[in-house]
Amino acid sequence: MENPSVQKEKLRKTLCLLTKQQDPAVLDKESRLICNKLEGSPEFKEAQNLLLYYSLPDEVSTLELIQRWYKHKNILLPIVVDESTMVLRLYTGKNTLQLNRWGIAEPTGEDFLTYDEIDLAVIPGVAFDKQGYRLGRGKAYYDRFLGRLHCPVFGLCFAHRYLRNLPVEAWDVPVQRVVSSI
Repeated sequence: MENPSVQKEKLRKTLCLLTKQQDPAVLDKESRLICNKLEGSPEFKEAQNLLLYYSLPDEVSTLELIQRWYKHKNILLPIVVDESTMVLRLYTGKNTLQLNRWGIAEPTGEDFLTYDEIDLAVIPGVAFDKQGYRLGRGKAYYDRFLGRLHCPVFGLCFAHRYLRNLPVEAWDVPVQRVVSSI
């Protein structure tokens, strides 16, 4: 039997190809549905300090969500500092974004380091499973970071990437809820 790291890498490639085969209009509609479900949750409604992510093209899109809410809530976005560290910064508008070396938009400004003030964390994943485990991109940024949080953690997931089970390793940290279109 293959070790979980090898299984994860194969699954990432398979899901990447599957996502590329999806109609972009369908994925956009699915993203809106998922974000509407998130916005309807009591955790989202009550959250003032909200960790989100500035979505990549193959992730559930949070771009409209961020634009809709950043003037009403403190929207925190992750910043990749180095090969193993991620911090957060307050999003204050599109004009304060810069692309990092992977092409991910990140806000400029001061780091937000009072993690105990975060009310809800919403994170991306290549896939999630029914137990809340997440398949990320393989760098473990979120797995290392999530241990610092004391708030609910939700994952956003397209239906075709919400799986029964994922390969799990000792450092994998499950989310409390997966918000999907199914």
